[in-house]
Amino acid sequence: MPEKEPWRYCLCEAPELSDCKARLQEWLLARQTPVNALEDALLVVEEVVGNVLQHGTRKGDQSIWLECDVNSAVRLTVSDFAEPFNPLTEIPPADIAADDASRMQGGFGFFIVLELSEHIEYHRRNDQNILHITLPAFSTVSS
Repeated sequence: MPEKEPWRYCLCEAPELSDCKARLQEWLLARQTPVNALEDALLVVEEVVGNVLQHGTRKGDQSIWLECDVNSAVRLTVSDFAEPFNPLTEIPPADIAADDASRMQGGFGFFIVLELSEHIEYHRRNDQNILHITLPAFSTVSS
């Protein structure tokens, strides 16, 4: 049953992220994913994969794998071979109350991911960082 198969994409360099997001958008649209869930998924992919590409110390295998499954919610899995890094414990909470002058530059991307997500879990397995992200459930309209 091909409809039950998750979508998968492998990338190694930043210029590939645009193609990754375009293909994910096509796949989600083909499954009649509501626009708000689709846009949230694309933003989460941009932030998480972009962070791995920009900050991840990758030795050996440069691959970053993205997997997506959708039913009543969009579920994303990002895995990479970078040095161990758990964003849930290693990224300091965003100080949204700080003024612009005292605020750290950046740091809001993962805050946005946390705000958009229903559930996030991290684990390290077989020398891979694996981040599972579930976006909030959405209702499907049947004809």
